[in-house]
Amino acid sequence: MAYTGDGSQDNPYVIDNSDGQAWSNFNTLNDYNNKGKYITFADVHVDGNGNYTISGSGTQADPYIVSTYREMLYATGASNIHKCKLIDNTLPNRELLYRYDSENPETHVVSSVYCRYNPAPTTIDYNDISTDYRGHIRIYEHCDLNGWTLLNFKISLVDNSNWSGIFSSGDTPNDKADIYNAFVLNLQSKVDSNDYRMSLFNVNTHDCIMHIEVDATTLSSTYSLGMAYSPSYGHGFSRNSLALTVTGDCGFSGYTYTNNQYNIEDSTVDLDLDIKGYGDTATPYSGLGLIRTTLKGKYKFTTVGINFIESCTDSIYDVESISSETTPVPHISGTRCIFNSDKVSWSQTGWEGVSSEHLLSPSWLQEHTDFPIGVDT
Repeated sequence: MAYTGDGSQDNPYVIDNSDGQAWSNFNTLNDYNNKGKYITFADVHVDGNGNYTISGSGTQADPYIVSTYREMLYATGASNIHKCKLIDNTLPNRELLYRYDSENPETHVVSSVYCRYNPAPTTIDYNDISTDYRGHIRIYEHCDLNGWTLLNFKISLVDNSNWSGIFSSGDTPNDKADIYNAFVLNLQSKVDSNDYRMSLFNVNTHDCIMHIEVDATTLSSTYSLGMAYSPSYGHGFSRNSLALTVTGDCGFSGYTYTNNQYNIEDSTVDLDLDIKGYGDTATPYSGLGLIRTTLKGKYKFTTVGINFIESCTDSIYDVESISSETTPVPHISGTRCIFNSDKVSWSQTGWEGVSSEHLLSPSWLQEHTDFPIGVDT
């Protein structure tokens, strides 16, 4: 097995792909017996002594070539990966161009460092592993993917009592399991049974970029697909960018068990929903709680459910309804929230409607609304 470390926080398991079995090694280490330990994926531009061997000069014409988050932090000097701005995602072979800006505290001169992110050496392509759908990806440890990509995974959603999902802690309340710093691209999921407990994220999920498509046509029209299963399990969703497509004759809600809400924090979620219910269509299960989050995309539905948005703080709703039904207002008043008035018409305390044009103008929002937004000067 190609890994080092002992699983402690100071010396986590580090998985490389020197034997071509990175995913198999991950599954071996990510075991119930290692619950609560730490696991990460290796850098690839290093020599035999662990020193970085990153090519390029960091200019826009000759960016550093990196393939992991730690490599990009090393090359740019950034303290956090979120400080590296994605400026071009149209490059071939899924490559990305990032820029990190830093300001001299004395002269206030801003300098920029550029990185070209090459995902090829750090991609686990499920097409190289299997042609069949697999069950959920169970997470028992603190799993830092370090910017590695999980590509083309096929996940079957089958009721597993109270911890079904695409990603799952596979346990009762477990704050010792999370997955973060992952690219999850072209993940195909299908519901393979008819059960009210079907949900997507049943483990702490943060700092990820994800593109997920769900075929929920097997799920009954009296049920809803939920973002998570139950609030009592403590699952969190923060600092993620998610593009989610769902098709089926069901509803879509926050949790699928007990009357509460599933919070999405500091994230951008782009929805493409073609389903029956706007929110839950039967029992009053919970909606989504939005905290400093942008919810955008489009929602096609035929039945107005009970809840879709339960509460909202410092967030933006920019979802277009492509149905004849009127989009219902959020269940609870918002706090400093705005919605696109060209797409929905609401009257709810704490929500303010602005046009599509003004929604794209930070300076206008700062001057005319209470929405907490910064403007570069």
